[in-house]
Amino acid sequence: MSMRENLLSAIIIAFVAIMLFSDRPWLASNQPVVAHVADVEIPPGELSEPESAVSRWGVHVERPRSKAEWAFDAVRGLANTAPPSGGFDEREARLGYSVREITLLGMPFFYYRDMGDVLFTRTRWETTAMPLSDEGIEMLNRAAGRDVRDGTIFPFWKHLWGWVFVGAVALWAWLTWHHHVRAREEQGII
Repeated sequence: MSMRENLLSAIIIAFVAIMLFSDRPWLASNQPVVAHVADVEIPPGELSEPESAVSRWGVHVERPRSKAEWAFDAVRGLANTAPPSGGFDEREARLGYSVREITLLGMPFFYYRDMGDVLFTRTRWETTAMPLSDEGIEMLNRAAGRDVRDGTIFPFWKHLWGWVFVGAVALWAWLTWHHHVRAREEQGII
């Protein structure tokens, strides 16, 4: 098999995997996403239960499930099961950055700032994010005893990887065009 055929096979396999396992919608969408930026370790008593503060004052966004998760839940009889009320799946609040993600065919292509810095929790069913002002960040810094944003980087690649797929399709198209041009030259058509 030629490189062009191998690349086409990889593109098809990747597309099927994206359709099945991506938790992003198939059609074009503009949805809120919270990217994990840093764990926030707050000594007990410094802030009164940050998880309950996030739950009480945060924005609750249902976590989208992939098509494969829907299928597995349907087989197990859990497809229409309501999420449990309250509780945070035993996870602590974390520092994140809220963006809106532009997607198509289950792949992210662009993002832009939504709420900015947030304190968030995530369960199997939802992400709950509480926007943080500069004062909120300072409060977290005092409670943690350090700059919570120090040494962090926003994981932009998680919100732009759809371009890798587009690049692979463009490379395949170029290789196909180049193959046809060479074939025509060999046959004396050009």
